[in-house]
Amino acid sequence: MVQTARQYVFLHEAILEAVMCPNSGTPSKDFPDLYKKLMMQDSSRNTTNLQVEYQRMNAMCEKHEDSVFDKGKNPENRTKNRDSTILPVEYEMPILSTFVEGHNEYINAVFLPGYKNKKAFIVTQLPLEQTKIDLWRLVYDHNIHTIVMLNQVKEDTEAYWPKDQETPIQIGAFKIELTEMESKPFCNCLHLTFKYKTWDERSLVMYQANFWDDNAVLPDSKEDLFNLLFEVENKSNNGDDSPILVHCLNGCDKSGLYCVLATVLERLRIEQDIDIQHIIKQTRNRRPEIILNYEQFRFIYDAVLEYLKQFELYSNFQ
Repeated sequence: MVQTARQYVFLHEAILEAVMCPNSGTPSKDFPDLYKKLMMQDSSRNTTNLQVEYQRMNAMCEKHEDSVFDKGKNPENRTKNRDSTILPVEYEMPILSTFVEGHNEYINAVFLPGYKNKKAFIVTQLPLEQTKIDLWRLVYDHNIHTIVMLNQVKEDTEAYWPKDQETPIQIGAFKIELTEMESKPFCNCLHLTFKYKTWDERSLVMYQANFWDDNAVLPDSKEDLFNLLFEVENKSNNGDDSPILVHCLNGCDKSGLYCVLATVLERLRIEQDIDIQHIIKQTRNRRPEIILNYEQFRFIYDAVLEYLKQFELYSNFQ
């Protein structure tokens, strides 16, 4: 029974999606043929079929009420946002509960779903100087064991981690140490430990991607992105169901593409089925600004085709 306005909107959008995008899921063995059809020109519109699909998907995505962004617009929180146009949907924001004088529960971050886990990811912005402690509250309160950093480390980057093993850093009541660093072709892998006050020490792994320029819409290499995805997934499969923290400069452009592709490939491996548009729609319900350009939309289709070719999994990849 529909009891709230939000439930009514959800039902309306589900019907709209069924009408406008029927059978959007595609068996993996059929995807190469679908891809060829999508790359063909729609002569009546002077555009490709994939561009038509992108426009259709945009038309049916949920339009949020302004009130769901009120926390980010609150005067005490405005200075915590890198981009005033990218704010968290209030009911998807992870709450900060560890008390810090002068700081409230707010952080510019949202949960994003994976295929099996509705809270598989938390996406956030690179912290500002005044919000570094909030990032560590987020890590602490939500039991984060993995951080994926997609922005590039530069001299003026607001580092919230130690630069070397000899020099721990203190951010408020959090003490953070670098215990080991591995250099891989596609990322630096930092092993960190941290402690809140005198409580038990915890550990996490931070992956710093090196293949995605800050000003670039797309990564330099699909292969490097695949390698990072697999590296993170292998670690997370060791009985760890805590959210993976993913961040880029604004907590949206690169982070959104990473999480969408990770979820598409997760579903592909489990179901041998591909449903890119549905996954983007689910993700946009939580972070509306994700995949807001055609280049990233096409990149996901290109990446899935490349994935299938590389692993020869058209018919069976169990």
